[in-house]
Amino acid sequence: MTDISNVPDEYKDKDVRTLREWLKVPTYAKQRDVIALACTAQDLEPSMALSMNADQTVVDKLAADGAALYEQVMEANKVTKDRRHWAPIMPAKGLLCAIIAQKPSVTLYDEFMALSMNGEGYGKEKLAALSQSIAECALYPDPGKRHKMLVEYPQLKVEFGSMIMGLAGFSAEEITGKL
Repeated sequence: MTDISNVPDEYKDKDVRTLREWLKVPTYAKQRDVIALACTAQDLEPSMALSMNADQTVVDKLAADGAALYEQVMEANKVTKDRRHWAPIMPAKGLLCAIIAQKPSVTLYDEFMALSMNGEGYGKEKLAALSQSIAECALYPDPGKRHKMLVEYPQLKVEFGSMIMGLAGFSAEEITGKL
């Protein structure tokens, strides 16, 4: 994985921008998911990663590393190419981090919907169900790294859990905002 915490001397004369700025470029905006996945793999602090400096070579490497990691996770979990739309990369909206998660089971979805239908908003039970969806459906990162991310940024429980539950009825493109 490429270290983007410091821009090497060889890149000092190149176009160096923050990752936030690079992600505004249409080519890289379309690759936000794999770039976020690569940042997660490197244990980069999700709120700080957007402010880190990088040149185009580094951003291209992050995108390639994230895409390669996705392929590795798919192979390790025996997710065939025709089923990958049910196991997308799910990038966080305001942070530069991501998980890979698969479609929830019918049982998990039914339990979540039963809690949702009682009109209690995001009570303890519903938050527990969202956390359970992440625990059961996330393929990457590993549980320890996921726990750390969810403790640091508890809103991600709602964000990622809601995206996972959305896979039960919508396309991955709709859930991840690529439609």
